[in-house]
Amino acid sequence: MKLLRKGRYDEAAKAALDSIRDEKKDYFKYYSVVAVYGARAVKDPPNREKWLEQAAFYVDKTVSLASDDPINSMDAAFNMDRIGDISNQSCPYYEKARKYAQDALGQLKSDSIVAGDEKMPTQPIRDELGKLLKNLRGKTETKCANKP
Repeated sequence: MKLLRKGRYDEAAKAALDSIRDEKKDYFKYYSVVAVYGARAVKDPPNREKWLEQAAFYVDKTVSLASDDPINSMDAAFNMDRIGDISNQSCPYYEKARKYAQDALGQLKSDSIVAGDEKMPTQPIRDELGKLLKNLRGKTETKCANKP
């Protein structure tokens, strides 16, 4: 991500995309592309919404490739929340974040899951998702009241 730190966004996005060999296995690498477009949106206010749409596209793509992975759904929820925080049109992003967080909660059916090669308890994940959903409710009540 040296390219990203240098503000070479197109090259950083291309490098991240080029690193994906098998998107079914490497779907998580799309989050690097999300980070590139999110950073670009912050640094380029006149084109902010365009870059955030690109970031959101890659979040959605990641979810479509691994929709049954609760950690991926959780990552998607947190990324959409951040995109909403940056956007001047937050509400649709907050709604997607809420959906992804609820999906992740629904996917956590047992007391533990295996992430990579580690077994981890699901309660801390549920707690974090609960906090996110509470924060999203507050944001949508404040920013999205009477908006489609």
